[in-house]
Amino acid sequence: MLFAYRRNYFGQRKRCLCGKPYLRTHEICSHLPYPVWLSRAEREEKATMFIHLNLADSKVTDLDYLLNKGRLKEATKVLTAISIKLRELYCQEKLVLIESGLDLK
Repeated sequence: MLFAYRRNYFGQRKRCLCGKPYLRTHEICSHLPYPVWLSRAEREEKATMFIHLNLADSKVTDLDYLLNKGRLKEATKVLTAISIKLRELYCQEKLVLIESGLDLK
């Protein structure tokens, strides 16, 4: 799961509850669970860590910070929670398609 996230494969072809496609930077959407928040000091450290990038335009996320700091358990917790939510929505959409006879597999 962590490798898939780094390679931008995590959640590929899934939609968020908000209706937008799930992309690597979409984990901050208010419709998704986010069980780990960075403190102010951690956000400042993240900015310093990625100072060579323009954070406003970059795809650097809090998960990248957690992974770079070796906080794999916390990163896994976030991705697992998001994965469960995305899977629930996918299953609901699939069920609607099956019930309406539109499931083309």
